[in-house]
Formats: sequence, structure tokens, C-alpha cells
Amino acid sequence: MPASNKLLRFGWLSSLSRAQYPNRKTLRRRAPEANEKPCYVQQSHVIEVNGVFVGAAISTREGFRFIAVDPHVRAANGRCFATLAEARRYLAQLFRAKKLAAANA
Repeated sequence: MPASNKLLRFGWLSSLSRAQYPNRKTLRRRAPEANEKPCYVQQSHVIEVNGVFVGAAISTREGFRFIAVDPHVRAANGRCFATLAEARRYLAQLFRAKKLAAANA
């Protein structure tokens, strides 16, 4: 989401003066694309493997979407899982495999 849309969404734009943000009248909320589905975020869950924070699973209507923070699990960034247990299992396996490969290299 562009910064201008974030400003409109959270109402910050109205508090800015014209000197700080001269084009504030020209900003409008972006219209959704035809193939774009709305994202309904309900809750986020921390995903840890062996005490290491690797990312967060965001619950949506489709299941759980993973957001990676650790480079070992970056390949799974944006992937959807049906259940939280499935996400944790897959990410633990991926993390251990990548960490082992990095240690042997």
C-alpha cells in the first residue's frame, strides 16, 4: 500500500498542514484491482522454531498466511497454510533443513 493510502486510511492526512504536505487534496484511496481479493486480517500468531522467531502467521479467511523474518525460511514468505499446526510443522522442517545446509556449507 503506498504511503499516501496509509495516510488516508489512518486519518493522518487531515492533521498535516499544506506546507508539510502540499498535494494532500489530490490524494484518493486506491481502487481495488479486478482480480484483487480483500484481505481480512483477524489475528496474528508468532512462529518460533527452537526458540528462534522465524515469522508470523496471519489468520485470514483462506487460512494462515506466513510472513517470514528469518532468512532460513524466506522461501515460505507469503505462503498460505490451512491450519496453524501445518504452518508450524512445515516451517520447523524448512528451518532445520536450511540451517543444517548452511552449517555444512
